[in-house]
Amino acid sequence: MMLGHQDHDHCLPRSARSYWVVSAIVTWGIVAGVLTGCVLWFRWPIWWWLPLAGWAVIVLAELAFLAVRYRHYRYRISDLELSVTQGRLVSRQITTAVPQILHTELSQGPIQRLYSLVTFKAQQASGSVDVGPITAEEAERLRQLVLVSSSRKIDS
Repeated sequence: MMLGHQDHDHCLPRSARSYWVVSAIVTWGIVAGVLTGCVLWFRWPIWWWLPLAGWAVIVLAELAFLAVRYRHYRYRISDLELSVTQGRLVSRQITTAVPQILHTELSQGPIQRLYSLVTFKAQQASGSVDVGPITAEEAERLRQLVLVSSSRKIDS
């Protein structure tokens, strides 16, 4: 790969959207279960059911916005930079210099494992950039690009 090679924008795999849905349902299900258990166990007044109804509305809104989150998540890597763009209403772009990346990390939680997805983290002295969830093959490709760029920096 030549120095300064520009890669095109990459989208997340379709399984990332399913992962986000299942993850949100599990997370909010635990929260709702704990709140319901507290209401029943401690015999709290009936008006405590209102926060549970509010939580249900929040969960439905989050599930609806997952499609937007999925459509507006892009990343790009070249020999010089790693860029992650996300968001529609509030757009956020994080760009980091690839030669300045100190190390990379691949992480995979239990729900990600069900979908064969990982999160790629590029660590710099000033912070880190997360990409994903992406496939393990794509994460390995990103890791190799960072290693190649780092070896060029050492050779220079």
